[in-house]
Amino acid sequence: MEPFVITKQVDRERGCIPACAISVLKHFGSLPAEWSESLLIGWMLYVDWIHGHQISGFHNLAEVLNSTIPNQCTVHIGHFDESHQFLLEHNNAGLPVLHAHVSPDGAHCVVLTNADESGVRLHDPWPDSPFERRVTYAELVSLGGGHQMSISPKGV
Repeated sequence: MEPFVITKQVDRERGCIPACAISVLKHFGSLPAEWSESLLIGWMLYVDWIHGHQISGFHNLAEVLNSTIPNQCTVHIGHFDESHQFLLEHNNAGLPVLHAHVSPDGAHCVVLTNADESGVRLHDPWPDSPFERRVTYAELVSLGGGHQMSISPKGV
């Protein structure tokens, strides 16, 4: 399989989760041709509107994926903690993990790959950030806690 490559987000306010999801689906060759960051943002805003309030970005994305490409992908959502169990299990199975964190600068989503005992490769969709860099678990924890999500095509 080809190395993971992050797609840089265009929408600086709402684009990080859609850009990360598009990157993962593209990595597995499962990205529908008509999908774009703006299309995913629109669907996610629609899900919020249906619920009458904003729901978690990952739960929102899971609902969009399950309703637009049903039975085509598997979504797992876990909570980030210092054991890194979710991250290690999914990365060891060859699955990139979306990692949402909240810091004083606001909420942001990145993709994590190649986890091992010393750290992880962080892929950042933010336009002004490096495409990827290796970080230790201490650096990952310092970003702030949050949720983690894996998306994989059925059968992977």
